[in-house]
Amino acid sequence: MCAQLLKEIEEEITNLLSDLLRIDTTNPPGNETEAAKYLAKNLEKDGFKCELFESAPERGSVVTRLKGSSEKPRLLLLSHLDVVAANPKEWSVHPFFWRSQKWICLGTRRFRHEIDDCHGSDGVKITEKKRR
Repeated sequence: MCAQLLKEIEEEITNLLSDLLRIDTTNPPGNETEAAKYLAKNLEKDGFKCELFESAPERGSVVTRLKGSSEKPRLLLLSHLDVVAANPKEWSVHPFFWRSQKWICLGTRRFRHEIDDCHGSDGVKITEKKRR
C-alpha cells in the first residue's frame, strides 16, 4: 500500500473512532441507539443499507450487509456498542473524549477502557468493509 492510502485509512479510522468514543454508551443503562444511528449514518454515506433494531428502549443495534459471491465462505463480523462504567473523576481526561490518537497508543487506561472494549475493532472493521 502506498503511504498516502495508509494515511487516509488512518485518518478515517481515527475520525470514526473519535466520534464513536464521544457517545456515552456506559452500561448500565447502555444507550447504544445514538451510537448505532451514528454508525448507520456513516455507513449509509458509502452506500450501505442499514437497519436499526432495539432490544429495549435506547438499546439499539445496527445491522448491515456487504454482498459477496456465493463462491466464497461467508463471514460475520459482530461487535457491541456498550462499554463498562468509567468515573470521570478517576481519569486525567474525560473518558468519553478523545483528543488525539497519539496517547492512545501508549497503553493508557483510556485505551484499555473503550478501545479494547470493542470500539477500536468496530472502527477498523467498518473502515475496512467500506473500502472493499
